[in-house]
Amino acid sequence: LSDKDAKWRLAWKTTALTAALLVVMGVVGVVLARPVVSLLFGNAFLPSVSAFCWLIPGIIFIGIQTVMIQYLNSLGFPIRVVYAWFFTFLLNVGLNFVLIPRYGYVGAAANSTISYFFIFLVNAFLVWKNRPSAVQVGGSR
Repeated sequence: LSDKDAKWRLAWKTTALTAALLVVMGVVGVVLARPVVSLLFGNAFLPSVSAFCWLIPGIIFIGIQTVMIQYLNSLGFPIRVVYAWFFTFLLNVGLNFVLIPRYGYVGAAANSTISYFFIFLVNAFLVWKNRPSAVQVGGSR
């Protein structure tokens, strides 16, 4: 697409649909995690369910972000996206030193979700800032 308004409308619709699907799949995953892990791997592996549940929101945010950022990619890849990922990397490494020694693999999972949420927020801001000024949320004028 060459029209910036059309790009924005398509990006918004695609991101919203992706978000809805990821949330539904995430909820189903959380609800089914315990019985599926117990059935397939046995009760000895049930402690892994908590880490899985901590990862689900992060998976949702990184999935939405991955679709959303394609709008910026269609306009030309801004260097600010690289900076955002660099600061997310620093946040992730720093939180690893705090969360993993204290909470183990659950801390690592929580850190991933925190980091993915951070990059989601930053990139959502960048996408919003680069939207066509005449187009409102949802594609209506």
